[in-house]
Amino acid sequence: MPRVTWDFTERGVKSLQLRAVEGGQIMHRITEVVLPTLRVVANPFVGGFGRVESIGWTLPLDNTHYRIYTAGRVRDKGVFLPRGAGAATNRKRWADMTEPERRSAPGDWEAQVGQGPISLHSEEHLETSDKGVVMVRRLLQRQLEVIKARWRAHERQPRRGRAPGEVRGRKLPARRLSRWRRACAPTSCVGWASPCSCWSASR
Repeated sequence: MPRVTWDFTERGVKSLQLRAVEGGQIMHRITEVVLPTLRVVANPFVGGFGRVESIGWTLPLDNTHYRIYTAGRVRDKGVFLPRGAGAATNRKRWADMTEPERRSAPGDWEAQVGQGPISLHSEEHLETSDKGVVMVRRLLQRQLEVIKARWRAHERQPRRGRAPGEVRGRKLPARRLSRWRRACAPTSCVGWASPCSCWSASR
């Protein structure tokens, strides 16, 4: 098993994995999450040693669905992961596997769907290996609190037909929030909690 540590970065969370390999060498692997939607994951099949081969954006579609867009560097056109005899990706598709095969070789599908469409934190049994998950959640919560505080401050600004200092409580309009998400989603917008320039443009 690798030795794993986690750290906060300027824009998110990263994990460092150190694993002993043949020949007495150490495999050094980094996985990083950059708010709000960017992820950088080293090739789990170790197609080659060196810089990471791809970056991806995990974009929410609704409360229970998401879509991942990935940009990668490839050597052969149309070949993103290694194939052929002996390659880790040269295995049955999930739909073609039997139940015993799925249990003996679980993948992302089992890990994600097995939690249910919406999992309750109260039903979780987190271990030390889940430290990175907790760190990302806390970071997201802090950013949501920043947005909430700045929105309240924005509401306290004098407006036409409102006395200075007057506060009128109201929820963020769903239409504006949707336009903001569409504007910010494809980018790793550092100022997304400002509100960012995308938010200003979507008003």
